[in-house]
Amino acid sequence: MTIIFAHIRNFEYLRVPNTIKFINIPDLTELLDNKKNYDFIINVGNNDNGKEFCAHSIILETRSTYFEDALSNGKARKVNNNFILDIPDISVNFYIYGGTINIDHKEAADILNLLIVSFKYSDFTKLQNYWTTTICEQSEILFNATNFTSVGKEGLLSICKNKNWCMEENELWDHIIRWGKAQNTELLKEINNWTTNDFNILEKTIVDFIPNVRFYDISSDNFYHKIMPYCVILPKDLYQDLSRYHLLSNWQPKFNNLRPRENNITIDSKLINDEQAELISS
Repeated sequence: MTIIFAHIRNFEYLRVPNTIKFINIPDLTELLDNKKNYDFIINVGNNDNGKEFCAHSIILETRSTYFEDALSNGKARKVNNNFILDIPDISVNFYIYGGTINIDHKEAADILNLLIVSFKYSDFTKLQNYWTTTICEQSEILFNATNFTSVGKEGLLSICKNKNWCMEENELWDHIIRWGKAQNTELLKEINNWTTNDFNILEKTIVDFIPNVRFYDISSDNFYHKIMPYCVILPKDLYQDLSRYHLLSNWQPKFNNLRPRENNITIDSKLINDEQAELISS
């Protein structure tokens, strides 16, 4: 299933618990519910699970580039003074009337779909930031979703770059590998049977993620079990330095340029807290 994410023009969102509210939008949900003076019918899904939405062309055309295009290119046909648009096998989240999405009771997959689609449009930078912050605070929403591997590269990369991450670095690496494999369905599940070309394919897929992984924050055990099997996709100098770092007690790492993520910093002190320690060390 896909969500059509209506492109809302020139509106800001207000973040409140479990809700995304777009401000400066009049409350028009009543029009959607009582079907007054509608002239646009949207048939969603097929005969078994289909649903009909009665809406207003002037509102759709003004607030959504998707429906504006449908009206201008003839995709929405005119029948008895009404526009009719058939969208089979599509799930539509119709929030553009009232400007609110309540995510309190939504499935993780639905929330993830909003994340996926929001990163397809450059205009949604604030919404992208909202989702990135949410995912960094509640990573299970993203990584436990069945369609996690459908997330676009830019969306996942923005999350990996976020310093406020509530997950162990080795777990993040696992998810990057899983995502990279899913983008290349020809790769075998067991890497013991991989060829050099297979590793090259994975490397090209996740190369932009590697500089954002804090490999030096990964324990020696996890380095052995999770990083070493994929050593050939890491820059040679980096892997050699990581190996020395884990083998030699006094080795000073050469490529440890990334500070620990803020949510993973712990300070054992009665004088200062974690936030103060981070401020001092910055």
